Amino acid sequence: RRVTAAMVARSRGVGETRWSPTGARFGWLDSWDSRTDLLIGPSDGSAPAAEVTADFPVTPAGAYGGGAWCCVGDYLVAVAGADGRLALLAADGSGVVRVLSRAGRAGAPAASPAGRWVAFSLERDDCCDVAVVPVDGSAWPRKLSGRAAYAWDPAWSPDSRTVAWHEWDLPAVSGDG
Repeated sequence: RRVTAAMVARSRGVGETRWSPTGARFGWLDSWDSRTDLLIGPSDGSAPAAEVTADFPVTPAGAYGGGAWCCVGDYLVAVAGADGRLALLAADGSGVVRVLSRAGRAGAPAASPAGRWVAFSLERDDCCDVAVVPVDGSAWPRKLSGRAAYAWDPAWSPDSRTVAWHEWDLPAVSGDG
């Protein structure tokens, strides 16, 4: 039998599995039929997983390294939306708590170990930066990188004081420059 595009579109994909900081919750991306949702449930299986992104479609997996979501404590998640926004959502599926970024296309969110900041890739027409934003919504994102052609996959130091990321400029490619 021949595999068709429709058959592939109907297949399910599971990825980006993550534990909450204390291990109380467990989440993953569930993709099928051109849709990707974030599901999160108690790690002990005492209740079914909630569909966290029902009203906030998530960007498909693989956006600039680091993925499409991260835990911010046990009860909040930062999600890169399909519309480009970065939002803080309730891990129980009750909806958007606040929008953290509206400019450009957000990807690869990474919460600081203290849970006060989210670093993420911020792609615009002319560049892709790494930016940080406070979880409490008290300020808009602040760029860390310097107008790189590509900057992605931010990672926090254990003390939440430093962010590292991959960065390179054209015409060099990542293996050359």
